[in-house]
Formats: sequence, structure tokens, C-alpha cells
Amino acid sequence: MSMRTSFSAHPIGAPKTIKVWDLFVRVFHWSLVTAILSQLITAEDFPPAHVRIGYFIIALAVVHICGVFVSSYVHKENLVLAMVTGRKKNG
Repeated sequence: MSMRTSFSAHPIGAPKTIKVWDLFVRVFHWSLVTAILSQLITAEDFPPAHVRIGYFIIALAVVHICGVFVSSYVHKENLVLAMVTGRKKNG
């Protein structure tokens, strides 16, 4: 065992916390949830707000798609293919 792994901040047997989603992904998802709920609320009584929220949802989708392509370039991996096949490179 190396020195680095022998000094763990976690007690033996305690599960490690692994962050799966970064802040951007969390903000994106909660923004999308909020926008969709707002669409349901404003559908009949507030048409102008309903339309603007719809444009916001489209903008979120465009940002998400661009983010996938940028991440693919940065990580030098085809993340679109990984999402379709369910397989991602290790490491």
C-alpha cells in the first residue's frame, strides 16, 4: 500500500462520497424542471409567459447539446456515441 492511500480521510468501512453531477448539470436539470412546471401553470392564464418559458426551454436544450459536443472535444471522446451505446471509455 502506498503512503498516499494509507492516509484516508474516511474511516475504515465508511462509504466515500462520489460526486456524479457537477454544479452546471444540477443547475441545468433544476432549471428544466422549474421551467416545465411553469409551463403547466401558465398554459391557459398567462400566454406571454408561457411562450417565453418555452423559448427558455429551447435555449436550455441548445446549451445542453453544445455542452455535449464541447465535452466530447475536451475529453477527446465521442460522448454522443457513448450516450447512444451506453458505453464510455474508462480513464
